[in-house]
Amino acid sequence: MGRPLYPFPGFIPTTPVLPKLYWEAITPEQELQELCKRLHMLYDYASQLGAITTEQGEQINQLIEQFEKFIKSGFDDYYKKQLTAYIEKHFSDLMQQILNHGVYFGLTDDGYFCANAVWQLTVYFDTIADYASDDYGRLVLNY
Repeated sequence: MGRPLYPFPGFIPTTPVLPKLYWEAITPEQELQELCKRLHMLYDYASQLGAITTEQGEQINQLIEQFEKFIKSGFDDYYKKQLTAYIEKHFSDLMQQILNHGVYFGLTDDGYFCANAVWQLTVYFDTIADYASDDYGRLVLNY
């Protein structure tokens, strides 16, 4: 036969009497009570997360529906009208900027290729001067 099955010491029907040496000790019933409290806290936390997730999911679904309605109602036409109105309003300014901004190419006194730009942007022209590079001698536009 096997060994006898002993009762599990964590669950006993009565609270054992603790000697004065162990006044701060926790009884098995107190441990079980603390475990139940923590499980209840976890349950509440999971319930709150579930409620928040459901609410946010509904809001996301509403946004998706609104966006689909926006696409069906003429998404391209809306932006086309906006762009057309902007160009019509600012056409003369845009043309003036285009005409005032140009690039002039030439050679320096040293024989190097150069590009002179009228605009004040961060566009730089350069040629690759690294002999080992596959791009040696090519014109590069850096922005």
